[in-house]
Amino acid sequence: MHSYLSSLKQSEAGAAIAASETTINMAAGIMIMVSAVAVEAIGFGYFFTILATLNAAAMLYSFDAIVAKRRAADGLQTLDVPDVENTHTSTTLVRACCSASAANVMTTS
Repeated sequence: MHSYLSSLKQSEAGAAIAASETTINMAAGIMIMVSAVAVEAIGFGYFFTILATLNAAAMLYSFDAIVAKRRAADGLQTLDVPDVENTHTSTTLVRACCSASAANVMTTS
């Protein structure tokens, strides 16, 4: 993450990394205080179930974001540019995943 921040904000890399470290350390401190109280109240089993659920949700969100970026980079999701004369026909188009398999379907039917 620090290399990404350094390349993104080259002139302010030190400040960006300091802000990142501050956020990480503050979140860690808050989580230590919260987890001690939560484990005492609900027990280890429920606490780690909640953590695993949050981890799975973050993983699915990341996976979805990666798939969307890859599809956009491959040109599989495109936006139809609205026509000046005919603006009511502009819609979002989603092409088939494999143009070769789509061509095979069209030739065989």
